[in-house]
Amino acid sequence: MKISNKVTEPLGRLIAGDTGSAPYLSGPKLVSFYNECGFDDVYGEGFPSRWRYSTDKIVASNGTPMLKKILEDFIDPRRFNGDEKLVDTVASEINQLIKYDGFALIKNGDIYKVANTNGSFI
Repeated sequence: MKISNKVTEPLGRLIAGDTGSAPYLSGPKLVSFYNECGFDDVYGEGFPSRWRYSTDKIVASNGTPMLKKILEDFIDPRRFNGDEKLVDTVASEINQLIKYDGFALIKNGDIYKVANTNGSFI
């Protein structure tokens, strides 16, 4: 999955919780989230700002299957304590960012999956 460089920072800020729609994630929680997705980072002294770290992880995973995993794991309703309205709101915001690159988060049962805009899951 490859997205435009124009949306890597807005997506990084959204995941960090800086846009107001998704829950705020502290530095340690961001590191934990991205480590669950395949990175191996340690939070500590000299750590960059949360949005910069999150954006760097989006950039590093862009063009790889890891980006799909990040998006699907981030929008998992269990991260939002089952608040489906909030999940739908955040999914809609992500879709506004990735739609021009030919992708969308589409609800498949109770969870969202990344799909090409032609409707096929990737």
